[in-house]
Amino acid sequence: MPIRMRNRAGLSRRRGRGLGPWPRRGVKRRRSLLLAQRLRRRASRALSVFGALLALGLLGMLVLGATVFFETRALERRGHLAAVQLAVLAEAASAHAHSRFPALLAQAQGGPSELTVARLKAAGALPAEFSETGALGRGYRVLMLAAGADAFDLLVTETVRPGDT
Repeated sequence: MPIRMRNRAGLSRRRGRGLGPWPRRGVKRRRSLLLAQRLRRRASRALSVFGALLALGLLGMLVLGATVFFETRALERRGHLAAVQLAVLAEAASAHAHSRFPALLAQAQGGPSELTVARLKAAGALPAEFSETGALGRGYRVLMLAAGADAFDLLVTETVRPGDT
């Protein structure tokens, strides 16, 4: 039940409704509480914005790290495939040299010469679907070098363009 009080003019007012010349009891305290609540809300909004920015930065770093990881793995796979293709070419060149040794020895004695991928395919040493370029986009060279009166060396390499690593 509200308490009745009289103001200076002698009029009766109910305390607690804010009517009359006297401020309600605890109004300053309530205002300070409301101000504190507003400040806390603003601070929590600022923290949530800061947290969102922090999370966005962290997410960006994770995406970048994952991209670099998967790109590195893809490059490693392509490098491994290129090594396998080079090994297949070396085996084919060796088989071709063993099967046609006298003719190739005479050709190598005349100076360094090259066996092309097309020639190895035509001789049946390489499968028809073997590509002229490797998984890394590099071409192949098979060189025959004289190593003595009755021997020659085969050098199987990839051709690398300037600036390629």
